[in-house]
Amino acid sequence: MTVGQFSGALAKLHGAIEYLERSWREAKQNWDDETSRNLEEAHIKPIIQQLNEIIEATVPLSETMGQARRNCGPPEGAR
Repeated sequence: MTVGQFSGALAKLHGAIEYLERSWREAKQNWDDETSRNLEEAHIKPIIQQLNEIIEATVPLSETMGQARRNCGPPEGAR
C-alpha cells in the first residue's frame, strides 16, 4: 500500500463516519424510542468511537510512512 493509498483510505473512513453520524441523526428525527436509544448506545456510538480511535492511531503511521518515503525516495527533481 502506498502512502497515497493509505491516506486515501483514511479519508474514506473519515467520510464513512460522517455519513453514519448524519444518517443516524436523520433516523432519530423519526425514530425516538427505547429501542432506538438502545441501538445507539449499544452499537452506533461504539462503532463511531472505535472508528475515530482507528483514525487517531493510524495518522502517526501515515506521517511516518510519508517521512520514510521522502527519506528513501529519489532526490527531488530526479524523476
